[in-house]
Amino acid sequence: MRKLIGLIAVVSALSVMGASASTASACEANYICGFTGNTYENQVISWACSGSGLTGRYYTAFHSAYNRCGNKTAWLRWNGNTVKCLNPGWEGWHVGYNEVWIAANYGSYC
Repeated sequence: MRKLIGLIAVVSALSVMGASASTASACEANYICGFTGNTYENQVISWACSGSGLTGRYYTAFHSAYNRCGNKTAWLRWNGNTVKCLNPGWEGWHVGYNEVWIAANYGSYC
């Protein structure tokens, strides 16, 4: 019985990990996606990579992000203070932020 319970726990953990990864990969190319969940759950907003500068200040705290910009960096900020820098293709999780700042020039990196 203990082995069966242990097996169920492992399968459950793997399925949760798979769900998180597939949610992050659902973020479309050329966008930065913001999620209210710590590991890419509850996508609530996306920002086009063609934009630059401050995208806005939000009353909702976001906790994970995925940068699908091909060649542009984004900074996750809390009330003007950088908490995480995301190079193209990078992910950020377990961070609290309410602003996204997108680099003005392509080829900008952390």
